[in-house]
Amino acid sequence: MKAYGGWANNPKFRHDGASGGAWSALAEAFLKQHKDGVVIGARLENNKVYHYAINKVEDIPLLANSKYIQSNTDGIYKTVKAFLKEGRWVFFSGCPCQIAALYAYLGNMRTHERLLTAGLICHGIPGEEALELHLKYYNSPRLFSFRNKENGQFYTESQCTTIDIDGRPVTIKRKDDVFYKIFSTWLLDRKSCSNCRYSSIERIEDITLGDFWGGADEKEFKEGVSAIVVNNQKGYDFLSKADTIHIYETSVLKVAVTNPHLYMGFKFIQYHPIALWPDFFRRLLPESIRLAILTRKMPWLLLWAPYKIMQKIYISWQFGQLRRKYEELWTNKK
Repeated sequence: MKAYGGWANNPKFRHDGASGGAWSALAEAFLKQHKDGVVIGARLENNKVYHYAINKVEDIPLLANSKYIQSNTDGIYKTVKAFLKEGRWVFFSGCPCQIAALYAYLGNMRTHERLLTAGLICHGIPGEEALELHLKYYNSPRLFSFRNKENGQFYTESQCTTIDIDGRPVTIKRKDDVFYKIFSTWLLDRKSCSNCRYSSIERIEDITLGDFWGGADEKEFKEGVSAIVVNNQKGYDFLSKADTIHIYETSVLKVAVTNPHLYMGFKFIQYHPIALWPDFFRRLLPESIRLAILTRKMPWLLLWAPYKIMQKIYISWQFGQLRRKYEELWTNKK
């Protein structure tokens, strides 16, 4: 594994993409390197997310930026297989579990030289109900974006939704954003996301992408910096030829210290009653009480906090294990 910080050379891709717009830059490089190439990623349309194929640089914005609900992959793995059989180059991106599903479907074709995969450092996926509750709370018919970098990449500024209110786009500040409050509790995540086998340092994808929190000087960080981890020779060869992205080498540990889901996928929140018996509490509790629990309002915050504290302790221990592993590898290498 080799780790980098970086950002798209195209200022618009960097501004409109998550963190440094690395995904857009890599998609652009792929389409420039392969005239018959196809890029597949997640698209947001009509409050739904689904996987979609493009073959033009000008269509990259359709797939750029973060989407924080599950993407529908119905039929897309069959499409990838058909493209590969035609001899076309395919750049497939998604959550690591979706890449694992693609590999399982492709079978012996999973190592096809014309297939490149990029996986996210995935936080976990809430159900569509999280977005539905958010839109209902603000009486909005439509979500425009899950993430807005108008004020920079800073955590408190960029992670906020832009929704339709009275026919105009309005960006909700993070402290008021119902979706992000629900998203960050993990209470509506899929159960498998609390025991994710793919949030492991042994990554399944060729390239891993995420945010690089604090991974550059303040000016560059405000404009957006991505974390890019190459996991094998295929990923390294592609990145080394990409002239659409500025990169600088860093360490896996520097990426991991603010991205625990790069190396671990266990969450204590799975033992919270709301997560254990979601349908029971959906029927039992008034909607206002349930929403208060999901958004961590007092006094419900006190019931959520112990799981968060245990998670922080567990992350600290896991990171210590990872650091010792890398120190040992480095010592042996020297």
